[in-house]
Amino acid sequence: MRVRWDDEGVKPMVIRFGVIAALLVLTLACGGSSGQQPAAPQPISPLASPAAQERPPAAATTSAVAGAAPTATRPPVSTPLIIVGTPAAGQLSGLVLQRAWEGKGYQVQRGSAGGPAAGFSAPTAEVRLVRGSSSVQLALLVYPSPQALEQEWEVKPGAAPAPKPGRQTPGIIATWWNHNVVALVRSRTGEPSADALNAFLDARP
Repeated sequence: MRVRWDDEGVKPMVIRFGVIAALLVLTLACGGSSGQQPAAPQPISPLASPAAQERPPAAATTSAVAGAAPTATRPPVSTPLIIVGTPAAGQLSGLVLQRAWEGKGYQVQRGSAGGPAAGFSAPTAEVRLVRGSSSVQLALLVYPSPQALEQEWEVKPGAAPAPKPGRQTPGIIATWWNHNVVALVRSRTGEPSADALNAFLDARP
């Protein structure tokens, strides 16, 4: 059977196929000539590890370390333990002696009375010096002036003071003297040290 191109039924079909083919060619040509390039893929950054997330910045770490520098340790402020009568101006006081002993490494504590010194007008302060395993028990007699002290004690430079007649120092193992103060050594424990005596003799008003 021969197909006639001029048949009325065949011509419209051929025309339709031609139009569709032309449209497809035109569409492909336009898409290829647009000149737009596809966007470059963005690199994906890896997730930070938990350790990295918790680690502070370097600058913060440095400042934290610098701020945490240890401060110099200060010795505690001493509490005055020696309470005796107030001497005249320019005289030795119990507080001056306390600081002198603390300068030699002693802890100055209130001592217990070991028998009162009889016949003396000066107030008595019981003091205990402690350093390591050693301790010294003292009774301090603080006079208003050296002249007042000499009314009740015989004093000579380089010699221990001696009480004048009518005055007693029972149970005393040593007697020290400096300016307007007499120290009565009641007892010692541990290894004796000359530091307690030297601190007393070197103290100045």
